Amino acid sequence: MSASLELGDIFRAAGPAWRAAHAGRLPLQQLKVMSAIEHCRTAALGGHVAACGDCGHWRIAYNSCRNRHCPRCQGNAARTWLAEREADLLPVGYFHVVFTLPARIVKRSDRVKGFVVLPKRWIVERSFAWLGRCRRLTRDVEATISSSHAWLMIAHIRRVLRKINQTAF
Repeated sequence: MSASLELGDIFRAAGPAWRAAHAGRLPLQQLKVMSAIEHCRTAALGGHVAACGDCGHWRIAYNSCRNRHCPRCQGNAARTWLAEREADLLPVGYFHVVFTLPARIVKRSDRVKGFVVLPKRWIVERSFAWLGRCRRLTRDVEATISSSHAWLMIAHIRRVLRKINQTAF
């Protein structure tokens, strides 16, 4: 059974030559991260001996770098975090939608001086203003996607109820 190739192995093999080729152009933070990953769970960071009191078997366990960019140290934490976020999802289909407003909606005429309401743009601005009335949505304080989704729905429900009752909450 062969050992799998890890990022630290690649950095140890090709890192010195790569750093020499890019000398003077790498930020110190990147060099520190590379060094931490290279030395992670090697004798360079020290270690300890774990021994079995019954059979006498022992093994050396090297210390980890604990760098947040290290896949060896943070891989399990990342998988755990992702599993927790997936558990928070609502049982509905999610879509990532990115849209661009056409230039004729966003672009202000160069000939216009002062404030002028642009056609169609006010609809976009009004929608953002409606959401901005819900104080909870004005800051990014939600920890989960389901919570953000719920507050977005609450903001829209409040707006529709205001429209129906013609009273402010």
